Parts: sequence; structure tokens; C-alpha cells
Amino acid sequence: MLSATMAEPKAIVVVTGAGASKGCADESLTVVVPGYRPPLTKDLFTPTPSFNEILRKYPGAQTFADEFRTQVRAGLNLENLLREAYYSEHENTRRRALEIPYYLSELFLAVSSKFTDAAATKYATLVRHLDESGFEKVLFLTTNYDLLLDGALSAYHSFEFGKIDDYVRGDRRWNLVKIHGSANWFRPIANFDPPSANLSASLGRVASPLELEDESRIMYENAERSYINRQHLMFPAVTVPLVGKYKYMCPTEHIEYAKTFVSVCDTFLFIVNSCVDDTLLDLLGKARQPVHIKVVNGKAVGGTGVMTPGDEALVRIPFDNFRRYNQDQPVFNGEFVDFMNSPNSTDFLRDPFGS
Repeated sequence: MLSATMAEPKAIVVVTGAGASKGCADESLTVVVPGYRPPLTKDLFTPTPSFNEILRKYPGAQTFADEFRTQVRAGLNLENLLREAYYSEHENTRRRALEIPYYLSELFLAVSSKFTDAAATKYATLVRHLDESGFEKVLFLTTNYDLLLDGALSAYHSFEFGKIDDYVRGDRRWNLVKIHGSANWFRPIANFDPPSANLSASLGRVASPLELEDESRIMYENAERSYINRQHLMFPAVTVPLVGKYKYMCPTEHIEYAKTFVSVCDTFLFIVNSCVDDTLLDLLGKARQPVHIKVVNGKAVGGTGVMTPGDEALVRIPFDNFRRYNQDQPVFNGEFVDFMNSPNSTDFLRDPFGS
């Protein structure tokens, strides 16, 4: 475990969001399957053939699809709609909503394995550049469920995530904290009758409210096979995207490690993360004043005087007065792929201390 009293001037926290995965492949150089492009939150129920094929396996989640699509097209926030379903006063609505995490889990497992080769994404380049950099400690902090970053780390370091504890090991140079869980993490449901062969029927027999055991388990099978395991009804360990969500789905030890790490780290790289997540902001609030910061904002500047997503993220990041410590250009106007293809990334990642 990282010591809270240890100064880490050559440490970096890399924060990634959904936009990082969506823009992780240089499609002029890499073969991708567009139907499995990692979605942003607003696109989770997009009616593509590949997404619909998965959605049909979960009738409970499917019952919300038409309403969600209609409301999102009208400009409403999907997170608000999900919250209404999850906390509905109608028990049957709440029970049907329990199938949404199963849909999300299988969706992101499919995205992770079918969009492109994880070893051929900008995540792979990022991992290698950081390994060759002057940083002595690296914390990857992500709100994503997909396994694209996991896969890049596994491929480069010849390492397999076989259990949850493999994500954070204090004696290692790099670690990965997935604060909202992962598509391949499941937790046993504690209050259930013996499961049937049908997920909807099994969830219908779970006592309300849902009670989950503390231990998470890694399961790489698709959700059709993995939700029932040795007489345990398994529930995806992912935090459904709700407005202002404030719940960690990874082990407490991982969160404590991350809090300690950010408290002694002075270099931060934000890759297309909007920083609107209360859980993430709470964790970042433990940071001391950073000296180096870079925000990859996800798109080019729209025009003079227009606040870009990167600028908005800077406003929300809970680092008081960090601008007086910072370099002249904290925001990179472009996607993840653009940043990694630019000299800007090389300068920031490989020689952060001007050595």
C-alpha cells in the first residue's frame, strides 16, 4: 500500500472517461467494427443491430428502450431517466430495471472484444509511453466499464487480471482503479431463492431490496452464462449511470489506495472525462495542488469565446488555484487519438520534468 507520508514528485494520475474509449482507435490505421464502438452514456440504448441483439436477451431492460430513445432524442438526460426507473414507486418497474446492469455488462464485454484489438489502440500507446517515461508511479483511474485499458495493460506487461486484487498491488509501478466497476466483475446476490434457468424469473424471486455480497469475482463469460454460477445468482458489479451517482463499485482497498495516491501526486492527465461524476470528484478532492495538468477535451474548439468541454472540466476539477502552478496550455483541443498522435503527448508523458 502506498504510504500517505511518501512524497511522489514523479507520479501521475491518468483519469479516463467514456470519450477516451470511444476515441481510442486511429481508424486510418486500425481495423475497427463500427457497430461495437464504445458508447457514451447517451448512446447506451442506441438502436444499432449489434446493441439490439444484446438488448433482446434482457426483456426487463428492453421494456425501457423505446422510452429512453424517445426522451434522449427530445433532449432529456439518460441518467435522469435511469434514476426514475431505478427509484420508481412501482415495484415491478424497479424489478425490470434490475436487468439494465446485465445488459450494460454484456454490452461492454462485447465492445471490449469486438470493436478492435486492445493492443492496437491509443491505450496501448499510452501504456508504453508511460512505461518509458520518468514517472515512477502511475495510477490509471477510470469511470469506464470496458476492458480496453485493461487489455492494453495486460498485453504490454504480459499480465493477466485473474482476480480483483490483481488490479491494485502496492509493490507495482502501475495500478488500475475502476471506481464504477467493470463489465467482467460480478457479485453474488445474498437474498435469493435458488435461481432458475431464466434471469427474469430469478430476479423476480429476489427479495426486495437487493442485497449483494461484498466479494466481487471476475467472470469473462458473456452474461447469459455467467449470471448463474454454482447456485449463486450473480449481479454485475457496475454502477448504473445515474445523475450525481455517488457509489463505488470497486473494493474499498482500491479506493483507499487511490485516495492516498492522489494526495501525494502532483501530475494529472484527464482524457475525455467530463468530471461531472460526484464519486470521481470526491476522490480527486483528496489531491494536493497539482503542478502539471493536462485535459484532453474530446473535440476541437468550436469558436472564439466558446467554452469547450475541456474548459468546463477545468472548472469542475476540485484543485484550488491550480492555474498559477500550471503550464500555459492545460487543455488539448481534440480527441484521445489526436492527443496521442501529437507532439503534445510526447512532451507531457515522456519528459514531464524537462530532464
